[in-house]
Amino acid sequence: MGVVIRKAAKADEKEFTRLCLELTAFNLAKRPAPLGYEATEARIKKRKENTKTLLSRATTEENSLVLLALADGKPVGYAKAFILEGSRGYVDEFFVSEGFRNLGIGKKLLEVVEDWLKTCGIDHIILNVFLWNRGAADFYRKEGFEEYYVCYKKELD
Repeated sequence: MGVVIRKAAKADEKEFTRLCLELTAFNLAKRPAPLGYEATEARIKKRKENTKTLLSRATTEENSLVLLALADGKPVGYAKAFILEGSRGYVDEFFVSEGFRNLGIGKKLLEVVEDWLKTCGIDHIILNVFLWNRGAADFYRKEGFEEYYVCYKKELD
């Protein structure tokens, strides 16, 4: 299998949206206390509407990077990263489709993100992982990440 990691472009909007929605569906399905059907549908609809703006902004702003991972020419993953306050790298989203995990694609995506941040003079990266997503946490630990802080959330009525 040939794997290529490249910057996403406006022409990738359809496939990028598909991958973003796949991540959203994964998160909604796997979380311990899933939302009701209406909330899930609303979140997916909102995500779809926001994806075009996210890709446009990330492909034109100097401090942002959106990468696509292609396996034999098919988009199977992506990474979204940017620079916070000019000093920290932040991986906002990172996803590899289920059938393409544990093949080294995530590692390659992460390497390209790290190389980009290094060329920008950044010396560390932060990211968030849901507590229930042990697979992602294990992947990041394997790649040298350490727990850094805890984030708390509260739903408001």
